[in-house]
Amino acid sequence: MLLAALGLSMWALNSSNGNFSTGALIAYTLVCGLLLRLMGTDRPSVISTWGVWSLGFLNLLFMRHQFYMMFFAENAYTSMGQILKMCFFVGWMAQCPWLFRWKHPISRRILDILGVCGVVAAVTFLCLTIIAVPVPPTDVYYFQHEAVAGFLKGLNPYELTFTNIYGPQTIYYPGGVPIAYPYPPFSLFLSLPLALTGDVRWELLLCHVAACGIFAWIAFKRGWQFRSAVMLGTIGLFQAVTPHIIRHSWTEPRMALGLACVLLMWEGRRMKWASFLAGGLFALKQYLIWWVIPALAWIRDRKDRAALLRSFAVIPVVSYGMFLIWNPAELWHDLVTFHLATPFREDGLTYNAWLHWHRLPLLSGTWSAVGGAAVAAVGVLKARSPISRIATLACTLLVFFLLSKHAFSNYYYLIQMVVLSACCFAKPKIVVR
Repeated sequence: MLLAALGLSMWALNSSNGNFSTGALIAYTLVCGLLLRLMGTDRPSVISTWGVWSLGFLNLLFMRHQFYMMFFAENAYTSMGQILKMCFFVGWMAQCPWLFRWKHPISRRILDILGVCGVVAAVTFLCLTIIAVPVPPTDVYYFQHEAVAGFLKGLNPYELTFTNIYGPQTIYYPGGVPIAYPYPPFSLFLSLPLALTGDVRWELLLCHVAACGIFAWIAFKRGWQFRSAVMLGTIGLFQAVTPHIIRHSWTEPRMALGLACVLLMWEGRRMKWASFLAGGLFALKQYLIWWVIPALAWIRDRKDRAALLRSFAVIPVVSYGMFLIWNPAELWHDLVTFHLATPFREDGLTYNAWLHWHRLPLLSGTWSAVGGAAVAAVGVLKARSPISRIATLACTLLVFFLLSKHAFSNYYYLIQMVVLSACCFAKPKIVVR
């Protein structure tokens, strides 16, 4: 069921090329149903090596977003990208469980080498997406760079006016002017390494690779065979949408790494550290407020809840508190008012975008809040196992995104990473020895 949810989510995102297709609408609705089913059961999910390998193979067949990069690249990068993709394809095919029936040590070593080369090719391809597009055509890149530059000069990023790459008549900003830094303070602090690297995307790439590595490690520690655990992490590493996310410098890889670190501490029974990192995770993006409801409810059920709540509050209180003292009005405007005032986007990946293209009445914006809160409440009442609790996190955000006025591929990238993290807690069905 977990692999089905992950596979449907990947297919839906790949099939939405510029608009929210009917197939994607049906697929994401099915994913919601699968996640709701997982929220209501404590029975362990079972994932086989064949299932993991097959999902990765299908992901390779339906790639689109990788080659969107080539529209902004030179021919040399296009050729190099094709070669790297072929290397990864060969490396993944070499991990087919059927091949490991061969017992000869030399053949096993060759397959291992091909697998390692495939992972290296995947990471190199992600690096190429940054090199091929030195300055991406997206405002997110300018927001992060100009905010860090201003902060290092002693300016409040929430008081700045940013570069408008879309022109004065753009509908993307209320009033046509980008006068808001749209990310919470903790996200700003994590952007500071770009002062050394010169490009925030290298940090985001590191976050993505580290998150996938941690997912693989968790799966291995929970009894997965090493090869199967690495294959699971590699699916996340080379999702079809990942190069698109990294190239445009969207911040969701930070959230993927935050979730991975929380689960790593949770798996190691280091609950104070898990609570501390969870507070940092929720301080990274406004829409993660929906995760606070189940998180606080689960903390409430523990005997050491007072200590966990104190750990949970450290990063949000410190990061938000600094700018609340500096200029609370501008902080509220940039993080809340600006987002509420942004217009409906017909190019979004939402039910409303689909309704718009089919000339049907749009849903009220309150439905997204009601839907997210309702799913979170169901998770609080029913979820008890690690998988059901992680499914609650994924389903809460998915319902909220689908019913909102705009949501894009970076949001659904995070959904896929959350579902992938749930797979780490599934019971492995080992078919490779």
